[in-house]
Amino acid sequence: MWARMLLCATASAMLSVAAFGQTETVASQIVTELWNPKTAIQILAGSAVITALINTIWFAVSSGLQRLQQWWNAKSTVYPVVFSRGMTRERYVQINSHIEGFSCMHVRFGSDQYLSSLASDQEKYEGRLRDKVLPIEVSFDASGNATFTLRLPLHKRIGTQFKCFVTVRRADAVDAVKQFLQGCDRINNLSVAPS
Repeated sequence: MWARMLLCATASAMLSVAAFGQTETVASQIVTELWNPKTAIQILAGSAVITALINTIWFAVSSGLQRLQQWWNAKSTVYPVVFSRGMTRERYVQINSHIEGFSCMHVRFGSDQYLSSLASDQEKYEGRLRDKVLPIEVSFDASGNATFTLRLPLHKRIGTQFKCFVTVRRADAVDAVKQFLQGCDRINNLSVAPS
């Protein structure tokens, strides 16, 4: 019995060696072709081009999706504010020589407290300081009441910080402009900032 098993094992080992001897030339040809400098350069160049193409597509798609998300989260909204008392065409003409105009500063998206403690990395990026000054357009209706129109981006999830202000031309006109603005409805929390 042992002799029969030994004979079978020897026969199968000899068949394997014979099969390997026949395929060795094919295997060595494949290895030789792969290690050929021309083929190696072609493989490296081809994989570099494919990798660069994949990275470019990935960058373009992810940038586009990120911009789309930022646009969706912070769409500009138009806010008309109608003054029914205090801000008329006649009074505006009187004060217009003392001011350069009404403006709004878009400080950032999100509150300082939220951004420092609860915000994700993406929200912290979106909530970075902007300090962008936006103009406030002034128009008057048929009855002479002023309408201020502000186009302000509002973030849907984390909100928007902004401050509306008027720029005074000369320091001696600050009191007159402040008194004028205090007589208008819809204006509160009025303060004077040092220039």
